[in-house]
Amino acid sequence: MNRSSSWWAALAVVAMAATAQAQSNPQLPANLEQWQADGVTLIPPGGMSTSMAVQISCTVGGSFPPSTAFRMVLEVQPMGAPFTNVPNYFGNWVQNNQTSRASVISPGSGPGFHWQVRNAAS
Repeated sequence: MNRSSSWWAALAVVAMAATAQAQSNPQLPANLEQWQADGVTLIPPGGMSTSMAVQISCTVGGSFPPSTAFRMVLEVQPMGAPFTNVPNYFGNWVQNNQTSRASVISPGSGPGFHWQVRNAAS
């Protein structure tokens, strides 16, 4: 059975502003960060990527049995395009309250894009 949240936390490459909404399980992703494609250089709030690719990471988890795995589920859209709430990228599966990471490529012709992320439980 796949239990996934219907709530999204958002972070934009140019704006880098997290949004939070109350929910039950799984919890909202925490420690949202975006990195240059090298996976080492952090993109600061309001910063820009130097390429068409970035890595996105966050802490995922919830109040489930210890054996439950979690991952982040992402939606990436070009700047100005609305979100559809349909994920198009997925992070790696990790244990509760661990960091999940995904590599993302800009969906448009330029590096400007925004994204939102949520937890998913196995």
